[in-house]
Amino acid sequence: MNIPPELGGTWGASFGVGEDRGVTASPSTDDLLGDLDPQQREVATSVHGPVAVVAGAGTGKTRAVSRRIAYGVRVGAFDASGVLAVTFTTRAAAEMRARLSQLGVPAVATRTFHSAALSQVRHLWPRLYGRPFADVLDNPEALIGELAVGAGIGASTRDLATEIAWAKVSNVAPHEYRDRAVEQRRRVTGADAGDVARLYTAYMDALAAADRVDLEDVLLAAVGMLSTQPSAARVVRQRYRWFTVDEFQDVSAVQMCLLECWLGEREDVCVVGDPRQAIYSFAGARPQLLQTFAQRFPSAIRLELTHNYRSTPQVLTVASRVAQHGVCEPGSTVALQPTRPAGAPVVLRECADQQSEADEAAAAVRALIDSGTAERDIAVLTRTRAHVGLIVRALQAAGVGVAVRGATPFYERPEVRQAVALLSAAARRTSASASVSPSPDEQPATREPPLAHSLSASVQEVFVEAGWSLKRPDAVRETSRWESWATLVSLALDVERSAAAARLAPPGLGELVEHLRDQARSGAQPRGSGVTVATLHATKGQQWSAVLVVGAHDGGIPNRAALARTAGHDAVDEEQRLLYVGLTRAADHLRVSWARRASADSPTRAPSRFLAGLLADPPSAVDIQLHGAAGTS
Repeated sequence: MNIPPELGGTWGASFGVGEDRGVTASPSTDDLLGDLDPQQREVATSVHGPVAVVAGAGTGKTRAVSRRIAYGVRVGAFDASGVLAVTFTTRAAAEMRARLSQLGVPAVATRTFHSAALSQVRHLWPRLYGRPFADVLDNPEALIGELAVGAGIGASTRDLATEIAWAKVSNVAPHEYRDRAVEQRRRVTGADAGDVARLYTAYMDALAAADRVDLEDVLLAAVGMLSTQPSAARVVRQRYRWFTVDEFQDVSAVQMCLLECWLGEREDVCVVGDPRQAIYSFAGARPQLLQTFAQRFPSAIRLELTHNYRSTPQVLTVASRVAQHGVCEPGSTVALQPTRPAGAPVVLRECADQQSEADEAAAAVRALIDSGTAERDIAVLTRTRAHVGLIVRALQAAGVGVAVRGATPFYERPEVRQAVALLSAAARRTSASASVSPSPDEQPATREPPLAHSLSASVQEVFVEAGWSLKRPDAVRETSRWESWATLVSLALDVERSAAAARLAPPGLGELVEHLRDQARSGAQPRGSGVTVATLHATKGQQWSAVLVVGAHDGGIPNRAALARTAGHDAVDEEQRLLYVGLTRAADHLRVSWARRASADSPTRAPSRFLAGLLADPPSAVDIQLHGAAGTS
């Protein structure tokens, strides 16, 4: 099939549009399949779509899916240059990209829906419409916050931005918002539907005046372009033939439309997800798309991954009991099967008040560290950002390093930019000094000479010269910079260990800088050297040795908005799924706590309804510690 002349040029050529790049099958695929369990192997070898994989938490879905892509290329079912693997986050895309590269198929495109759509509209829009695609707004929340202040709307900027994003991905125009919001029981604390509708209109007007779009507009533009311009759809369909979509339970209606535009009449698609981990319905996700996949693709096969390799049986017992509160289509979920030996009991802890809860959580973290668990292998998870500050202060008072997630991306932090600039300057100095006046027998240096000491030690040396200390500072205001730079030292250690394991030459500072820049471009987010403190929503796809969930009371998890009479029908179920996601992040240790009161003079409150069954009929996997009971404080 020929490329339409009006859409030709470097985009089609550079991506191999229309080329036939058949791959000869290797005589053996043992290296790809040998270490997979039978369920994972079935996923990896089911290379003819459509395929739906229901993968429970910790069952190795990324391993199975990446092996499926590599196996498909190996046996000639896929052309690597025509595969698009779509992930939910840039971090997940970076992980998938790294795995595929290690498996020998780096040509596979691995992107989020947004980045794939943006690439397509930027290349095709000018040829179709005679003008460049609009600039993408870097920070929609800043503009929405400014407009909200001007309109006298006191709601959270983040909540308002989320609501406008929901409207866009749900194809709700500003003039339709009020009626749809009332119909679907949408609620933004601090603003009524009319306020949001006016803000939504003002936001769209401001974008138009500045000739800018946001990421939701990118998806809508891509769908509009591909659904109305057959020549554009033909180019994209020639570029991509085989699709894999991860976290399919979190796909929105507009993302599903985009996938259908990519596919056309073809069915070469594999989707992977878990209905029990659907936690973004409030933002427009449609979990039912996974549950009804077979209706869209009647020839689809359904596979399951049920063997959990992450968590102890105790953690899985508690998580499965909590999951019983959820409402999912019959037969749409999987029952996790433990593979690890028994571990420590799960602690359910009732505390006197919120401050006591924070202090006791910090003490539990301190005990874990003292018993040998690294700070970076511990997470304290909360339902809302409001709880984060209290936890951070309690941990710092206990002398525990903290790495707060969900704020500014790591490589965009000012202190990280400064550190990378320092390392880059040091690398240039090292390289320049090594290439001065070479002898006639020497070739000019093309890379840094081997370091006199390790890469991580060199990084520490650069940072110490810039005023950094090997010892964590006592002052809270200095903690963020220290933790960020300590994370870079840890990354340097990982890089040199990887080189040693691959029997490569010791890497230099220049190679580290390039690695860091690659990580920044890919959206990868390193785990900090301190204890992670994060909201439950920010932990999707993560895992830690020890997880502490705080604030597990009715009104906390589930939150008050979900319990309100005006809440949507699925609100409480989604809160249950959110807690389930948090619990299944734990590998070895799990502690769930709640406070009987917010403060000493506040009314009492009940533990989360999701814990009621465990408290009434506790399995042997649980250690219940009630406030005021014998042996507790």
